[in-house]
Amino acid sequence: MKNKIKSYINTITKNKDLRNLWVGLTISYLGDSFYQLAIAWHVFSQTGSSLQVGLIMVTKFLPDVLLGPFFGVIVDRYHRKRLMQIAILSQIFVTGILALSIIFGFFSLVLLYILTFFLSLGSLLFFPSQRAWLPHIVDKDQLMIANSFFSTSREMANLFGALLGGTIVVFLGVAAAIAFDTLSFVIALFFIQWVAYQPIHKLRTQYKRGLDGLKEIIIDMREGFRWLSVNRTMLWMLILATVGNMALGPINVLMPMLIQNVFHANAGVLGMFDACLGLGVLLGGVFIGIMNPRKVGMLFCMAFGMQGLGMLVISMAPTLYIAYAGMFILGMMIVVGTLPISTAFQLLIPSELRGRVSGINNMISGFAIPISYGFVGVLGDALGPRSSFLLSFLLFVLCMGVALLIPNLRRFRINVLSTSQGEKHG
Repeated sequence: MKNKIKSYINTITKNKDLRNLWVGLTISYLGDSFYQLAIAWHVFSQTGSSLQVGLIMVTKFLPDVLLGPFFGVIVDRYHRKRLMQIAILSQIFVTGILALSIIFGFFSLVLLYILTFFLSLGSLLFFPSQRAWLPHIVDKDQLMIANSFFSTSREMANLFGALLGGTIVVFLGVAAAIAFDTLSFVIALFFIQWVAYQPIHKLRTQYKRGLDGLKEIIIDMREGFRWLSVNRTMLWMLILATVGNMALGPINVLMPMLIQNVFHANAGVLGMFDACLGLGVLLGGVFIGIMNPRKVGMLFCMAFGMQGLGMLVISMAPTLYIAYAGMFILGMMIVVGTLPISTAFQLLIPSELRGRVSGINNMISGFAIPISYGFVGVLGDALGPRSSFLLSFLLFVLCMGVALLIPNLRRFRINVLSTSQGEKHG
């Protein structure tokens, strides 16, 4: 265990490129948490409508659904570091315009919808590029540890960002919180600039003009779908992970109903539920990073069952403290199930296809998750929160059962074929 902890720490301390990327993204994550809180608060304050807040969330998913595979082609065709820089520059511009609109009084919901769409476009370009680039930065046997650092820093940013962002909104205003997000993007841009980059595969940057170019793009998209259709184990993981994300709908939609109607508590309890979930995600990420497991198939299968257990505990909890424990279990198992599999995708998908497969994943998630939110809302009104959480438990059990019935998935393990510097510098 001591050696595992040492390896965990050395991964970030001895790899300058990874450290710069991690620091830049961590600062950006903190700014994003400020932004999310400030926008939700401002929209509700201006309109008094939770529907408008929800529509903003739906708008965030639209680029994933409409353009996910296309952006995947871009990630595989072009210089990934440069794409990340372009994405950040666009996010600096968008958040800056939004802050100025509030300061100078030309803010409107129409403007917010437009800017939210373009801000999501930046994320759709940035994160597939980052995930596709990461295997070139670290050793293959350290890739899961690196992913763990990004996962835990995101959760730390969410935990502290909600508190700090709320304080900024109270004392300095919504525009200041959004401006901090803009500043976080600027800082992240500097750190990413210091990360060395050399592509491993030959980039094809030119498309033909007109219909011939469109045909080339469609052919490139099909290559991503074809890879998934041939690699059935990966396809099953993607499908089951999507269903699992849909099963998480109650914690994103029904928590206020559960708190008010079942536990008869106030809004402060919602923060405690979020904190318990976040703490579980944080500790789960650290645990996976330190253990750096190889037999990830069975881990993936059992994590569904444990997430279901968390839902069952919340559904049956007689007191708030037991419900908090259910949220903690749920948070820990979310990352225990997803982090090893996302690492496996990075290792097994050829570098020249990572963007396209990631784009397909974004498209499927962007389509399924908003639909599940709406369905869970209807289900909650009809059956109540406890029954809805119970149905999520059953859906997780079903996912675990299907996963266990697929031998190649159940026995799936990560085989690190090389301990050289991953794919870095070719």
